[in-house]
Amino acid sequence: MTHTQFKRVARSRISKIAVSAVIVTTSWGCQSPLSSHFNTVNLKNIQHLLGEDVHVEDGLSVSVQGIPKDIEPALIERMEELNAITPVGIDGTWPSQITTSISGEPLSTTSITIDQAVLWAIKNNLDLQLARLEPAISKQSYIQADSLFDFVFAGNASNRGVKIPQQQTLVGGIQFGASESVSDVQTYEASLAKKLTSGGTFTVASTVTKTDSETSGFTFNPNPSWQSIGTLDFKQPLLRGFGKKVALSEVKLTKNASAKSIQEFKHALHILVTDTEKAYLQLALQWRILQVQEWLLEQGDSVVKILELRRDYDTSESDYAQAVATVKQRSANVISQQAEVQNASDQLKLLMNGYEKTHSTVVAVDFALTL
Repeated sequence: MTHTQFKRVARSRISKIAVSAVIVTTSWGCQSPLSSHFNTVNLKNIQHLLGEDVHVEDGLSVSVQGIPKDIEPALIERMEELNAITPVGIDGTWPSQITTSISGEPLSTTSITIDQAVLWAIKNNLDLQLARLEPAISKQSYIQADSLFDFVFAGNASNRGVKIPQQQTLVGGIQFGASESVSDVQTYEASLAKKLTSGGTFTVASTVTKTDSETSGFTFNPNPSWQSIGTLDFKQPLLRGFGKKVALSEVKLTKNASAKSIQEFKHALHILVTDTEKAYLQLALQWRILQVQEWLLEQGDSVVKILELRRDYDTSESDYAQAVATVKQRSANVISQQAEVQNASDQLKLLMNGYEKTHSTVVAVDFALTL
C-alpha cells in the first residue's frame, strides 16, 4: 500500500466516524435517554442535513461519495487491526472496569445504575422531603376549615349547694318560717349546633335541673323537684358574613392551596428525577472522556518509545520533541479530566443525599456509549 492510499483510507475512516458521530448525536437527542435503540426513520429524515456526498443506508451505516470503492476490499485482511485502534474493544464495547488513579492513589469506585441513583435521590433528598410535608400540612388546613360546618355536640353538668337567708314573720312574738333556705341544685345541659352554608347557626339545646330542698323543719313535695327546658335557636347575619360564597370562601381557599401543594410536590419530584438523570448521564460522559484521554496518553507513550528507538536512524529531534510534548499535554488532559469525573460524581452524590459510599467515586454502569 502506498502512502497516498493509506492517507485516503485514513480520511475515509475519519469521515465515516465523524458522520456516524453526527448521526448518533442528532438521533439520540430526539429520543428518550432510556431508549437504547436508534430510529432508522429519523436517521433518514436528516439526510438533507448531511449533504449530497453522504448517504444514510440501513441502520447507522453511511456511505461517502468520492472515495474509491476498491480501498476497503484491499484492506479487508487488516480491518480487525484497524478497528482495534480505538479506545473501545473490537466488539465496540467500552471496558467495564476503570483502572486509573487520582493524586497518585488508586481510585476507589462503586458502580450504580440509573434506577438506583433515582430511587436513592427520591428517598434521601432533603429538598424533596421538605416538599413532601407541604401537601400534608395543606390537607390538614383544608380539613380544619371544612370542619367548621360539622355538627358540634356539647354537654355540661354542674352541682351547687345553695343557702339563701330568708325573712321571718313574727305574729304575737311567734316566729313563722325558716331563717334560711337550703337546697342542692344539679344542672345538666346538652346542645347540638351546626354552622350553615348561608352563614347562620342552628342550635338545639336542652337543660334539666334537679333541686333537692334541705331546709330544716320543713317538708317539701315533691322533693327533689325537676325542671326541663328545651331551646331551638337560629342566628343568621343579614349583612356581613351573609351568603354561601362568603361562608365557604375559606374552605375553597384551603382546598385550592392543598391542590397547589400537591402539584408543587410533583413538580419538585420531576425536577429531582430529571436532575438526577442528567447528573448520571453527565457522569457517564465524563468517564468515557477520561477513558479516551487515557487511551490517547497510552498511544502517545507508545509513539514516544518507538521514536526513542529510531532516533539514531530516521527520527528528527523536532519529531521526537513534538511527540514528548504531546504526551505531556495528554498527561495534563488526563489529570484535568480526572477532576471532572470527581466533580460529576460529587454532583450526583449531592442529589443522592446520604449515599452510603460517600468516599468512593461513582461509576455509571448504564448507558455505555458504543461506536
